[in-house]
Amino acid sequence: MKILKLAEMALFTITLCMGVISCEKEEDEYVKLGRLQYNSDMKLETKWVAPFSVGLDIASSYCTDYAISTDRDFLEQSQFGDGDWNVIRWYDRESENDTYMGVACKLCKRDIIIDELSPNTTYYIMPCYTPDNQGKPTEQWQKGEIIEITTPSEEEWTEEIVDLGLNVKWRGWNLDANDPFSTGNFYIWGNTKPTTYNHSNLTYYPEPPTINLENICGTQYDAATVNLGENWRLPTYKDVHDELLNKAACTIIYTKNTILYDFKSKINGKHLYIPASAYIPYLVKDYGSGNLTIYGEEHIENESEYDIPYFWIGDFGDAGSNRHCLKGNKVAIVKKYWGLPIRPVYEDKR
Repeated sequence: MKILKLAEMALFTITLCMGVISCEKEEDEYVKLGRLQYNSDMKLETKWVAPFSVGLDIASSYCTDYAISTDRDFLEQSQFGDGDWNVIRWYDRESENDTYMGVACKLCKRDIIIDELSPNTTYYIMPCYTPDNQGKPTEQWQKGEIIEITTPSEEEWTEEIVDLGLNVKWRGWNLDANDPFSTGNFYIWGNTKPTTYNHSNLTYYPEPPTINLENICGTQYDAATVNLGENWRLPTYKDVHDELLNKAACTIIYTKNTILYDFKSKINGKHLYIPASAYIPYLVKDYGSGNLTIYGEEHIENESEYDIPYFWIGDFGDAGSNRHCLKGNKVAIVKKYWGLPIRPVYEDKR
Protein backbone atom coordinates (compact mmCIF):
# COMPACT_ATOMS: atom_id res chain seq x y z
CA MET A 1 0.00 0.00 0.00
CA LYS A 2 2.82 2.45 0.92
CA ILE A 3 4.59 1.62 -2.34
CA LEU A 4 1.38 2.38 -4.29
CA LYS A 5 0.88 5.76 -2.54
CA LEU A 6 4.51 6.73 -3.19
CA ALA A 7 4.07 5.87 -6.86
CA GLU A 8 0.89 8.01 -7.06
CA MET A 9 2.67 10.96 -5.41
CA ALA A 10 5.60 10.66 -7.82
CA LEU A 11 3.23 10.60 -10.81
CA PHE A 12 1.38 13.69 -9.47
CA THR A 13 4.67 15.53 -8.98
CA ILE A 14 5.83 14.74 -12.52
CA THR A 15 2.47 15.90 -13.95
CA LEU A 16 2.63 19.13 -11.93
CA CYS A 17 6.18 19.85 -13.04
CA MET A 18 5.25 19.24 -16.66
CA GLY A 19 2.41 21.73 -16.24
CA VAL A 20 4.77 24.30 -14.75
CA ILE A 21 7.24 23.81 -17.58
CA SER A 22 4.42 24.19 -20.09
CA CYS A 23 3.22 27.40 -18.42
CA GLU A 24 6.74 28.78 -18.32
CA LYS A 25 7.17 28.14 -22.04
CA GLU A 26 3.86 29.87 -22.81
CA GLU A 27 4.79 32.79 -20.57
CA ASP A 28 8.17 33.07 -22.26
CA GLU A 29 6.44 33.24 -25.61
CA TYR A 30 4.20 36.06 -24.41
CA VAL A 31 7.21 37.96 -23.11
CA LYS A 32 9.06 37.46 -26.37
CA LEU A 33 6.20 38.61 -28.57
CA GLY A 34 5.28 41.42 -26.19
CA ARG A 35 8.79 42.77 -26.46
CA LEU A 36 9.01 45.43 -29.15
CA GLN A 37 11.10 44.23 -32.07
CA TYR A 38 12.83 46.93 -34.15
CA ASN A 39 11.50 47.39 -37.68
CA SER A 40 13.63 49.75 -39.79
CA ASP A 41 10.81 50.15 -42.34
CA MET A 42 8.48 51.77 -39.82
CA LYS A 43 9.07 55.53 -40.08
CA LEU A 44 7.41 58.84 -39.35
CA GLU A 45 7.95 62.06 -41.28
CA THR A 46 7.60 65.51 -39.71
CA LYS A 47 5.34 67.83 -41.73
CA TRP A 48 5.04 70.82 -39.40
CA VAL A 49 5.90 71.77 -35.82
CA ALA A 50 4.10 74.40 -33.72
CA PRO A 51 4.69 75.49 -30.11
CA PHE A 52 1.86 73.25 -28.90
CA SER A 53 1.55 70.53 -31.57
CA VAL A 54 3.20 68.58 -34.36
CA GLY A 55 1.87 67.04 -37.58
CA LEU A 56 3.34 63.75 -38.80
CA ASP A 57 2.94 61.45 -41.77
CA ILE A 58 3.43 57.68 -41.58
CA ALA A 59 6.12 57.44 -44.24
CA SER A 60 6.28 53.68 -44.78
CA SER A 61 5.27 50.56 -42.87
CA TYR A 62 1.89 50.41 -41.19
CA CYS A 63 1.75 51.30 -37.51
CA THR A 64 -1.04 51.48 -34.94
CA ASP A 65 0.44 53.49 -32.09
CA TYR A 66 3.11 55.99 -31.20
CA ALA A 67 5.05 56.67 -28.04
CA ILE A 68 6.29 60.14 -27.13
CA SER A 69 8.73 61.22 -24.45
CA THR A 70 11.27 63.93 -23.66
CA ASP A 71 13.71 61.14 -22.69
CA ARG A 72 15.14 59.27 -25.68
CA ASP A 73 16.86 56.57 -23.58
CA PHE A 74 13.63 55.80 -21.79
CA LEU A 75 11.81 55.51 -25.11
CA GLU A 76 14.42 53.18 -26.62
CA GLN A 77 14.24 50.80 -23.65
CA SER A 78 10.48 50.97 -23.10
CA GLN A 79 7.99 48.22 -23.75
CA PHE A 80 4.36 48.65 -24.74
CA GLY A 81 2.51 50.62 -22.09
CA ASP A 82 5.59 52.41 -20.72
CA GLY A 83 5.53 56.19 -20.91
CA ASP A 84 3.05 58.15 -22.99
CA TRP A 85 1.52 55.68 -25.44
CA ASN A 86 -1.24 56.70 -27.80
CA VAL A 87 -3.38 54.81 -30.25
CA ILE A 88 -3.30 56.62 -33.57
CA ARG A 89 -6.59 58.19 -34.50
CA TRP A 90 -6.78 57.55 -38.22
CA TYR A 91 -7.69 60.28 -40.66
CA ASP A 92 -9.23 59.29 -44.00
CA ARG A 93 -7.88 61.79 -46.52
CA GLU A 94 -10.54 60.84 -49.05
CA SER A 95 -13.52 60.99 -46.71
CA GLU A 96 -15.84 63.99 -46.72
CA ASN A 97 -17.47 62.83 -43.50
CA ASP A 98 -14.53 62.27 -41.20
CA THR A 99 -15.86 61.43 -37.73
CA TYR A 100 -13.03 59.29 -36.32
CA MET A 101 -10.30 61.90 -36.25
CA GLY A 102 -9.74 63.11 -32.72
CA VAL A 103 -9.50 66.71 -33.95
CA ALA A 104 -11.64 68.35 -36.60
CA CYS A 105 -8.93 69.11 -39.11
CA LYS A 106 -10.11 68.10 -42.56
CA LEU A 107 -7.59 70.30 -44.32
CA CYS A 108 -4.55 69.39 -42.25
CA LYS A 109 -4.06 66.11 -44.17
CA ARG A 110 -1.82 64.48 -41.59
CA ASP A 111 -1.82 60.88 -40.41
CA ILE A 112 -0.95 61.90 -36.83
CA ILE A 113 -1.55 65.18 -35.02
CA ILE A 114 -0.08 65.38 -31.51
CA ASP A 115 -1.48 68.29 -29.55
CA GLU A 116 -0.99 69.71 -26.05
CA LEU A 117 2.80 69.87 -26.27
CA SER A 118 4.97 72.42 -24.46
CA PRO A 119 6.78 75.24 -26.29
CA ASN A 120 10.58 75.24 -26.63
CA THR A 121 10.82 71.53 -25.76
CA THR A 122 12.53 68.59 -27.49
CA TYR A 123 10.39 65.46 -27.93
CA TYR A 124 11.20 61.97 -29.20
CA ILE A 125 8.45 60.09 -31.05
CA MET A 126 8.50 56.38 -31.86
CA PRO A 127 6.03 54.61 -34.19
CA CYS A 128 4.85 51.19 -33.04
CA TYR A 129 2.77 48.26 -34.18
CA THR A 130 0.76 46.44 -31.51
CA PRO A 131 -1.38 43.67 -33.03
CA ASP A 132 -4.66 42.60 -31.52
CA ASN A 133 -3.57 39.16 -30.31
CA GLN A 134 -6.79 38.50 -28.41
CA GLY A 135 -4.89 37.05 -25.48
CA LYS A 136 -2.70 34.76 -27.59
CA PRO A 137 0.93 35.23 -28.60
CA THR A 138 0.39 35.17 -32.36
CA GLU A 139 2.23 38.18 -33.80
CA GLN A 140 5.33 40.17 -32.96
CA TRP A 141 4.95 43.70 -31.59
CA GLN A 142 7.22 46.16 -33.38
CA LYS A 143 8.78 49.60 -32.99
CA GLY A 144 10.20 51.88 -35.67
CA GLU A 145 12.71 54.68 -35.99
CA ILE A 146 12.60 57.40 -33.35
CA ILE A 147 12.36 60.95 -34.67
CA GLU A 148 13.29 64.12 -32.80
CA ILE A 149 11.31 67.38 -32.92
CA THR A 150 11.77 70.64 -31.01
CA THR A 151 8.78 72.92 -30.57
CA PRO A 152 9.43 76.63 -31.16
CA SER A 153 9.13 79.16 -28.36
CA GLU A 154 5.77 80.80 -27.79
CA GLU A 155 7.40 84.22 -28.16
CA GLU A 156 7.85 83.53 -31.88
CA TRP A 157 4.06 83.42 -32.14
CA THR A 158 3.28 86.54 -30.14
CA GLU A 159 4.99 89.29 -32.12
CA GLU A 160 2.50 92.08 -32.75
CA ILE A 161 4.38 93.31 -35.81
CA VAL A 162 5.63 90.55 -38.13
CA ASP A 163 8.23 91.43 -40.76
CA LEU A 164 8.14 88.87 -43.57
CA GLY A 165 10.51 90.94 -45.72
CA LEU A 166 7.58 92.05 -47.92
CA ASN A 167 6.38 95.50 -48.98
CA VAL A 168 4.54 95.96 -45.64
CA LYS A 169 4.64 94.43 -42.18
CA TRP A 170 1.73 92.44 -40.85
CA ARG A 171 0.00 92.37 -37.49
CA GLY A 172 0.58 89.08 -35.70
CA TRP A 173 -3.14 88.59 -35.00
CA ASN A 174 -6.55 89.79 -36.16
CA LEU A 175 -8.16 93.05 -35.13
CA ASP A 176 -9.74 92.68 -31.63
CA ALA A 177 -7.83 89.41 -31.02
CA ASN A 178 -5.01 88.96 -28.50
CA ASP A 179 -3.12 86.08 -30.12
CA PRO A 180 -2.84 84.25 -33.47
CA PHE A 181 -5.32 81.56 -32.38
CA SER A 182 -8.30 83.92 -31.94
CA THR A 183 -10.57 85.13 -34.72
CA GLY A 184 -11.36 88.56 -33.29
CA ASN A 185 -14.55 90.34 -34.30
CA PHE A 186 -16.36 90.32 -37.63
CA TYR A 187 -16.77 93.51 -39.67
CA ILE A 188 -18.89 94.55 -42.62
CA TRP A 189 -16.69 96.12 -45.33
CA GLY A 190 -16.32 99.82 -44.52
CA ASN A 191 -17.61 99.62 -40.95
CA THR A 192 -15.24 100.56 -38.15
CA LYS A 193 -17.27 98.86 -35.43
CA PRO A 194 -17.81 95.08 -35.15
CA THR A 195 -21.01 93.72 -36.61
CA THR A 196 -23.55 91.97 -34.39
CA TYR A 197 -26.56 89.96 -35.41
CA ASN A 198 -29.80 89.52 -33.50
CA HIS A 199 -31.48 86.17 -34.17
CA SER A 200 -34.79 87.16 -32.60
CA ASN A 201 -35.63 90.04 -34.93
CA LEU A 202 -33.09 89.45 -37.74
CA THR A 203 -31.41 92.82 -37.29
CA TYR A 204 -27.77 93.83 -37.41
CA TYR A 205 -25.66 96.63 -36.00
CA PRO A 206 -24.15 98.94 -37.12
CA GLU A 207 -25.69 99.59 -40.53
CA PRO A 208 -23.35 99.42 -43.52
CA PRO A 209 -22.08 102.86 -44.55
CA THR A 210 -22.69 104.37 -47.94
CA ILE A 211 -19.24 104.49 -49.53
CA ASN A 212 -18.39 105.74 -53.00
CA LEU A 213 -14.77 104.64 -52.74
CA GLU A 214 -13.16 101.54 -54.16
CA ASN A 215 -10.15 101.94 -51.86
CA ILE A 216 -10.84 102.62 -48.17
CA CYS A 217 -7.33 101.83 -46.89
CA GLY A 218 -6.24 104.43 -44.36
CA THR A 219 -9.54 106.35 -44.57
CA GLN A 220 -12.31 106.96 -42.04
CA TYR A 221 -13.88 103.69 -43.24
CA ASP A 222 -10.80 101.60 -42.41
CA ALA A 223 -11.40 99.74 -39.13
CA ALA A 224 -7.67 99.05 -38.68
CA THR A 225 -6.74 102.73 -39.00
CA VAL A 226 -9.59 103.95 -36.79
CA ASN A 227 -8.99 101.41 -34.02
CA LEU A 228 -5.18 101.04 -34.05
CA GLY A 229 -3.83 104.35 -35.37
CA GLU A 230 -2.56 105.91 -38.59
CA ASN A 231 0.29 103.44 -39.09
CA TRP A 232 -2.23 100.59 -39.42
CA ARG A 233 -4.61 99.91 -42.31
CA LEU A 234 -6.45 97.24 -44.22
CA PRO A 235 -4.25 95.28 -46.66
CA THR A 236 -4.52 96.08 -50.35
CA TYR A 237 -4.95 93.61 -53.18
CA LYS A 238 -1.23 94.00 -53.93
CA ASP A 239 -0.28 93.35 -50.27
CA VAL A 240 -2.18 90.05 -50.32
CA HIS A 241 -2.09 88.74 -53.89
CA ASP A 242 1.26 89.98 -55.17
CA GLU A 243 3.23 89.88 -51.93
CA LEU A 244 1.87 87.50 -49.26
CA LEU A 245 0.52 84.74 -51.51
CA ASN A 246 3.43 84.83 -53.95
CA LYS A 247 6.33 85.35 -51.55
CA ALA A 248 5.26 83.09 -48.67
CA ALA A 249 4.61 79.33 -48.64
CA CYS A 250 1.36 78.25 -46.99
CA THR A 251 1.03 75.20 -44.72
CA ILE A 252 -2.14 74.25 -42.84
CA ILE A 253 -1.52 73.32 -39.22
CA TYR A 254 -3.58 72.50 -36.13
CA THR A 255 -2.74 73.71 -32.64
CA LYS A 256 -4.60 74.74 -29.48
CA ASN A 257 -7.86 73.45 -30.99
CA THR A 258 -7.48 75.86 -33.91
CA ILE A 259 -6.74 75.43 -37.59
CA LEU A 260 -4.12 77.95 -38.72
CA TYR A 261 -2.78 78.85 -42.13
CA ASP A 262 0.97 79.24 -41.68
CA PHE A 263 2.46 81.65 -44.24
CA LYS A 264 6.23 81.20 -44.12
CA SER A 265 8.22 83.92 -45.85
CA LYS A 266 10.40 82.76 -48.74
CA ILE A 267 12.59 85.78 -48.05
CA ASN A 268 13.50 85.57 -44.35
CA GLY A 269 11.75 82.42 -43.08
CA LYS A 270 9.44 84.21 -40.64
CA HIS A 271 5.84 83.08 -40.11
CA LEU A 272 2.43 84.74 -40.25
CA TYR A 273 -0.43 82.70 -38.78
CA ILE A 274 -4.05 83.25 -39.85
CA PRO A 275 -6.78 81.38 -37.90
CA ALA A 276 -9.73 79.66 -39.55
CA SER A 277 -12.76 81.85 -39.01
CA ALA A 278 -15.68 81.19 -41.36
CA TYR A 279 -17.76 84.35 -41.85
CA ILE A 280 -21.20 85.89 -41.34
CA PRO A 281 -22.94 85.74 -44.73
CA TYR A 282 -25.33 88.67 -44.60
CA LEU A 283 -27.64 88.88 -47.57
CA VAL A 284 -29.63 91.83 -48.87
CA LYS A 285 -33.29 91.85 -49.84
CA ASP A 286 -34.61 94.81 -51.80
CA TYR A 287 -38.26 95.47 -51.03
CA GLY A 288 -38.44 98.35 -53.49
CA SER A 289 -38.27 102.13 -53.12
CA GLY A 290 -34.74 101.76 -51.74
CA ASN A 291 -35.90 99.81 -48.66
CA LEU A 292 -33.15 97.27 -48.02
CA THR A 293 -33.23 94.61 -45.30
CA ILE A 294 -30.06 92.75 -44.41
CA TYR A 295 -30.33 89.34 -42.83
CA GLY A 296 -27.95 86.49 -42.17
CA GLU A 297 -26.82 83.58 -40.06
CA GLU A 298 -24.07 83.54 -37.46
CA HIS A 299 -22.08 81.02 -39.48
CA ILE A 300 -22.55 79.28 -42.76
CA GLU A 301 -24.00 75.79 -43.08
CA ASN A 302 -21.06 74.21 -44.89
CA GLU A 303 -18.84 73.07 -42.02
CA SER A 304 -15.78 72.80 -44.25
CA GLU A 305 -15.72 76.60 -44.36
CA TYR A 306 -14.88 76.61 -40.65
CA ASP A 307 -11.47 75.31 -41.69
CA ILE A 308 -10.70 78.40 -43.78
CA PRO A 309 -9.42 81.84 -42.74
CA TYR A 310 -10.95 85.01 -44.13
CA PHE A 311 -10.08 88.69 -43.88
CA TRP A 312 -11.01 91.84 -45.80
CA ILE A 313 -8.97 93.54 -48.51
CA GLY A 314 -9.43 97.31 -48.52
CA ASP A 315 -9.34 98.08 -52.24
CA PHE A 316 -10.68 96.85 -55.56
CA GLY A 317 -13.97 95.13 -56.17
CA ASP A 318 -16.65 96.34 -58.53
CA ALA A 319 -19.12 99.17 -58.76
CA GLY A 320 -21.71 97.04 -57.02
CA SER A 321 -21.67 95.11 -53.76
CA ASN A 322 -18.70 92.79 -54.32
CA ARG A 323 -15.36 93.20 -52.55
CA HIS A 324 -12.09 91.26 -52.38
CA CYS A 325 -10.95 89.21 -49.39
CA LEU A 326 -8.47 86.51 -48.47
CA LYS A 327 -10.09 83.06 -48.46
CA GLY A 328 -7.66 80.36 -47.37
CA ASN A 329 -4.59 80.81 -49.57
CA LYS A 330 -6.20 82.73 -52.41
CA VAL A 331 -8.07 85.97 -53.12
CA ALA A 332 -11.84 85.69 -53.46
CA ILE A 333 -14.76 88.03 -54.09
CA VAL A 334 -17.63 88.18 -51.59
CA LYS A 335 -20.50 90.53 -50.77
CA LYS A 336 -19.43 93.65 -48.87
CA TYR A 337 -22.33 93.09 -46.46
CA TRP A 338 -20.75 89.92 -45.13
CA GLY A 339 -19.06 89.95 -41.74
CA LEU A 340 -15.34 89.02 -41.98
CA PRO A 341 -12.34 89.40 -39.66
CA ILE A 342 -9.68 92.03 -40.31
CA ARG A 343 -5.92 91.38 -40.43
CA PRO A 344 -4.16 94.80 -40.35
CA VAL A 345 -0.88 95.71 -42.03
CA TYR A 346 1.65 98.18 -40.67
CA GLU A 347 3.45 101.07 -42.40
CA ASP A 348 5.75 103.37 -40.44
CA LYS A 349 4.77 106.86 -41.58
CA ARG A 350 7.28 108.75 -39.44
